[in-house]
Amino acid sequence: MDVIETRTATEADFDFLADVHRQTFQVYVEQLWGWDAAGQRAALYEDFQQFPFEIICYCGEAVGMMSVANQSDALFLHYLAILPTAQRRGLGTQLVRRLMHKAFEQ
Repeated sequence: MDVIETRTATEADFDFLADVHRQTFQVYVEQLWGWDAAGQRAALYEDFQQFPFEIICYCGEAVGMMSVANQSDALFLHYLAILPTAQRRGLGTQLVRRLMHKAFEQ
């Protein structure tokens, strides 16, 4: 199986994070509330300041992002998004399984 890795997202990664958010959620948000690009970017940045974000890499290529908050008694999956071009490969499933394993260990 191919390798999935994560790395801590930095300020320099924010444009990538915003693009992943747009590519994965715009179609759904448009249907519900309408897409306000500036508002979506601002809300994501607020989350980025509040929660730890990671870049998901598949075979060395950045393909998504996730945010997991380590709370005192639980791990909270705040955000998980995989670029459409990398979806349907089981990446999200693998990441959620890893997170569940980590939660059970804690």
